[in-house]
Amino acid sequence: MVGCAVTTGVGAAVNTAGVRPSDTVLVLGCGGVGLNAIQGARLAGARRIIAADISDEKLEQTRVFGATDLINSARENLADRVRQLTDGRGVEIAIEAIGLPRTIESAYEVLARGGTAVVAGQVADGMRISIDPFVMSDQELSLIGSNYGSSKPDTDFPMLIDHYMNSRIDLDSLVTSVIGLQDINEAFDQMKRGIGIRSVITY
Repeated sequence: MVGCAVTTGVGAAVNTAGVRPSDTVLVLGCGGVGLNAIQGARLAGARRIIAADISDEKLEQTRVFGATDLINSARENLADRVRQLTDGRGVEIAIEAIGLPRTIESAYEVLARGGTAVVAGQVADGMRISIDPFVMSDQELSLIGSNYGSSKPDTDFPMLIDHYMNSRIDLDSLVTSVIGLQDINEAFDQMKRGIGIRSVITY
């Protein structure tokens, strides 16, 4: 887990976005990367962390990792709800952890003046997005990519393990099942259906 989603998500918040204690952070997509982006924002001391997803089950899991507010974007207008939660200001940091053009655009659209949208989700080759360059310059907005959480594995892996050993990040709650090798096909089926977060295989 540390070699994949944990480093990608925590790094997107801590390394790429550089979340500060004064920031309100929005995380779009609450799978493995999104949950760890939430953890990273909490680790950096963000004053408010808003989680957005279309699954109530995934949203409820985000509270364990530090989310303070939840938005089901299948039922609520994301931009309207974000502005309601931030007194119309928007968020300083938005981390997109899905990799879809529309959610990337949504992350950008809810930024406060001077805010930064981080694309941490894996985007399919050839996808394009549309943004208003006037708004970018007028509001001094940034849209940046995050590859593997802008991490340096030789230093970041030991640091993440140290965070875990000192209870600053939670790895145990990422594991939703421990299975035998004979159950691997069922685990893949559950993953495709969006059930659970991570399975550990023992053999």
